[in-house]
Amino acid sequence: MPAWPDTTPESTWLNRRISLRWHILNENPLELEKWSTINALIRPGYQEYHLHQWEKATGLSVADLGSIVEFGGGYGEMAALCRRRGFRGDYYSVDFPEMITLQSFYLSRRGLPDALPLTIDHCDLLIAVCSLSETDRSIRDEFLSRLTFDHCLICYYPDQDGLSNHKYFEGFGELIEGDDGLDHYYRLR
Repeated sequence: MPAWPDTTPESTWLNRRISLRWHILNENPLELEKWSTINALIRPGYQEYHLHQWEKATGLSVADLGSIVEFGGGYGEMAALCRRRGFRGDYYSVDFPEMITLQSFYLSRRGLPDALPLTIDHCDLLIAVCSLSETDRSIRDEFLSRLTFDHCLICYYPDQDGLSNHKYFEGFGELIEGDDGLDHYYRLR
């Protein structure tokens, strides 16, 4: 599976990538969690909340899984959280090169293994917290046509660029509305 393309259509993600590149070149990576671009993407406790929703809905634990693929792995907070919760399997991440670089740095600073580049076509759990729903449909379709999964934690907003995410993710798992006031939904299985 190839990484996300190095360029994307005009979107907020293009601006975020440019901002991340500036931070990487000009700011202390030891303080990446304080960078404005990172703070705009990740709220404290956000990943914990999502993982809790999946575990509560499925009755499963990440500690019992052998492989996880995260689409949009960010700087590595979800990978670190899964490791803290006892996950010992292979963790794969698909994201922009800037984020993979930050993720490697973040995980290594915590003594955790790097997430692996995606080289498999099946996993126990697919995690996509808002990332898959923010991607162009062609990238979504290509990614999902190449990967099968037993379980999923997909978080999304109802609509994105005129595409109904409710309709797109129908059949992926149980529909649950987020209860944290952010107008997002889950497909969990």
